[in-house]
Amino acid sequence: MHVLISIKSLLYFHIYSLFVFLITIVASNSSFAKDEYIAAMPANFPPHYSLTSSGQPTGFAIDVLNAIAKKEKIKITYKVYSSWPEVHEALKDGSADLIPNLGISSKRKEYSRFTSPIEKFEIKLFVKKGSTFVNPTDLSGHIVGGVHTNIGARLISVQDDLDTKIFPTLQDAILGLLSGRVDAVAYPAPVTWKLATQLGLNTKIRALEPPMKTIHRGIAVRKGLPDLLSRLEKTSSDFAKTSEFHKIYAKWFSAHKQTEKYNYLIWGTALLIIIVGFAALYMSRLKVQQISEKEIHDADKTKAFKTITSKLLTIYIPMVSFAVVAIFTVMEVIYYKKERELLINSLKSISNIQSSAFKTPIWEYNIDEVQRLLGELLLIPEFQSAAVYDITGKLLGEVGETTKQVTSADFKMERDLTFSTNGKSEKIGMLIVSVHDEQIWENVWEHIQTNSIIILVLISGLIATTMFAVQVVIGRPLWHLRHAIEKTKKDSSKDPVQWESKDELGQVVKAYNEMQAKEKESAEGLQRYQENLEQMVEDRTKELSDAYGVISSSIDYAANIQRSILPQEEFFKTHLDDYFIIWEPRDRVGGDVYWARSWGKGFLIILADCTGHGVPGAFMSLIATGALDRAQEDVASGDVGGLIQRMHQIVQMSLGQDTGSAKSDDGLELGACFIQDKTDLIFSGARFSLFKFNGNNIEEIKGDKKGIGYKEIPHDQEFANISIPVSEHDCFYLVSDGIVDQVGGEKRRMLGKKRLKQEISKHCDISMEEQKQHILAALKEYQGNEIRRDDVSMLGLRLKVQQ
Repeated sequence: MHVLISIKSLLYFHIYSLFVFLITIVASNSSFAKDEYIAAMPANFPPHYSLTSSGQPTGFAIDVLNAIAKKEKIKITYKVYSSWPEVHEALKDGSADLIPNLGISSKRKEYSRFTSPIEKFEIKLFVKKGSTFVNPTDLSGHIVGGVHTNIGARLISVQDDLDTKIFPTLQDAILGLLSGRVDAVAYPAPVTWKLATQLGLNTKIRALEPPMKTIHRGIAVRKGLPDLLSRLEKTSSDFAKTSEFHKIYAKWFSAHKQTEKYNYLIWGTALLIIIVGFAALYMSRLKVQQISEKEIHDADKTKAFKTITSKLLTIYIPMVSFAVVAIFTVMEVIYYKKERELLINSLKSISNIQSSAFKTPIWEYNIDEVQRLLGELLLIPEFQSAAVYDITGKLLGEVGETTKQVTSADFKMERDLTFSTNGKSEKIGMLIVSVHDEQIWENVWEHIQTNSIIILVLISGLIATTMFAVQVVIGRPLWHLRHAIEKTKKDSSKDPVQWESKDELGQVVKAYNEMQAKEKESAEGLQRYQENLEQMVEDRTKELSDAYGVISSSIDYAANIQRSILPQEEFFKTHLDDYFIIWEPRDRVGGDVYWARSWGKGFLIILADCTGHGVPGAFMSLIATGALDRAQEDVASGDVGGLIQRMHQIVQMSLGQDTGSAKSDDGLELGACFIQDKTDLIFSGARFSLFKFNGNNIEEIKGDKKGIGYKEIPHDQEFANISIPVSEHDCFYLVSDGIVDQVGGEKRRMLGKKRLKQEISKHCDISMEEQKQHILAALKEYQGNEIRRDDVSMLGLRLKVQQ
């Protein structure tokens, strides 16, 4: 009994072991399931199937299947066949496992299984763009073309009201349509549009609605591979909804022109250049300035040269742009002429070649061959139209835009067609061929777009360079100087201006630094002395005296600087018969200044009253002197009003007051006289008058009511030239408001112009030097115990009239 139980147990053990072994074998076989398949494809069925130059499969169907196979981890090997029948036969006999993309039909389901449709397209009838056909029914009784083995050919073959003509390829069918061999072509719409676009013929055809048939296409799997069909079904269904699928579809069926992509590239590049240019400019300015954020926010440093920059750019940009555009225009004209000559030579070559090709079919009266040859001409990019006539003038065929006029007579050529028989040549017809220059103009437009980038690069570089140069050469020193002055006003600091150069601005900055250094040294000395107030009075008095001496010497030094810009009296003695000069700053330095200098064939005499007095006024007088120097170079001799206008512009730009947001409002008033032959005097005034005494009375000749440099005055403010004839006894006087505005007298009122005129009239018959003494005495007497309110300046001139 125990033996039977042992045998039974042993039998169960063997059965269990066999079952486990079989399960292992099945699992092992499933783990090595087939994951490599062969896909059959035609060699040429774009855009679904085609081959690259190296023979690799490509196309819409290939990209889709590769993406699906990648997700399923399936390896696909493509087998290329020359025709669709061979592809179908490969699936039937098992040489291939699947077809990547195939139209779904009941007949094909006999030997294959399809996934859900991943694509659908319509079979449409295509006609010439200018034809009168509106819908498919209008083609009844006409010739409709199809392509061998294509479904479009099968659809038209079953319609009894149509005459059909089958072409070997779609390209032949499209050319046959445009050459008049057929009236319409039936073919899948996406493929037709794709090929027509590649041939440049998409604008010459149109599709009729409604479509003949809508075809659904899916992946065809050979019968007997249900696992493969199941895997592809789910993955393909999901993949058709993804953006990756739509990108693949757009890649193969989109008809965007290269010129549009070229436009995007051009303007994208131009925008990138502008952004990079301004970014580089901004970084270079930060590097050059090396100023803390607090200082940057503290002052309007850019306002001092904004207008200078804009003025320079308004000169540079038009000049550079005009020069570049002129050069490019000449180049494009030369290019067009060369291409036009090549086009004419090409027309001659086409005429010669085609005249030989048309001889035999015309002699044999093979109209179909004539139309086929005409259709091939459509593949020439510059082709416009062609027509063939027999010897009687009968039209045998035409193609292209035959009703469109050529843009030039050189673009049209007529060629007699002759045929030789028995050694004799006779005329059998005529060939007329015309071309267009649209491709040349497209190339010219592309060149213009490229040249636009070059111009943008040049202008961007010019703007950046100009802004950088103006800031470094003019803007920075002026800003540093003004910042130092403002800081001195605000907290009495004596920091030097960190700027060195050998030009005029550098000299002004150097003089200012020397003055600041001396004043700072004096201030530091005073500070040290104040900290030792408990010292002996005698020591303190001596120290204060020394400090006062330093300050005085500093101011004296500044006064020397200011006096150095005043004209020498030798000039007056040389050019005038009699004169006097009153120049008395309220402080040791002041804002009144006068100039006398040669100008062309004459000479200038100017008296100016700058904003403020003391050190600020003196600095304004230095700026005004520099403005006069530059203006005198810029303006023609004798145009006194133009000279004042130019001075106004330079002062306004130098002080950064040429914008509405300027924080300061400084400037000056002046009167300017230009004498050339001592018979006429030209006067122009900026809120300044000239007084003329003719021996009997005094006449006030008023200038314009606008000053110079102030921010509220327009940048292009004009100043009038006033021509004044000079007589023998005429005297002229320029007076600053420091005299007429001086308070005094019993009622503590201003002296005024009336009293001044009376004082001049009293002493008009004596020398100018004596007049000066009387005027100063009268001013002192009227001032009495009142303080001097302003700088006092006055110039008196007497001209000897030349006979």
